[in-house]
Amino acid sequence: MCVIIAMKDDKRPSDRVLKACNEANPHGIGLAWLRKGQVEWRKGLDLADAKKTMRQHKGAMVMHFRYASVGGVCKPLTHPFPVDGGISLKLAGVTDKVLFHNGHWSQWEDYALRTAAGTGKTIPEGALDRKSTRL
Repeated sequence: MCVIIAMKDDKRPSDRVLKACNEANPHGIGLAWLRKGQVEWRKGLDLADAKKTMRQHKGAMVMHFRYASVGGVCKPLTHPFPVDGGISLKLAGVTDKVLFHNGHWSQWEDYALRTAAGTGKTIPEGALDRKSTRL
């Protein structure tokens, strides 16, 4: 299972903790921090790049160590994911919000479609007719 570390202020994990997290979850590291009211993020990093990035940025930060349970070892699948209405495969960016998560969310499409339908959004015909094992 992946590891997410939330860092308050300028407090950072020890090298021992970072090494252990990376050894258990070796498929990429992602970081996010606040800058000028936005979230800046980078992902697909190795441990050396992650440590360098952590030293360059002050304040609260979130870090994710990926274990590729779904989707294979692929830098764009490292977290965080920007939440901005598009599907980005970029490895760095600035946005209003990002998503970190652990595990795999099956049937997310059904949940998202039903949620959107409940808020009055127009859903393509037939989209909610798909079989789902879990809602």
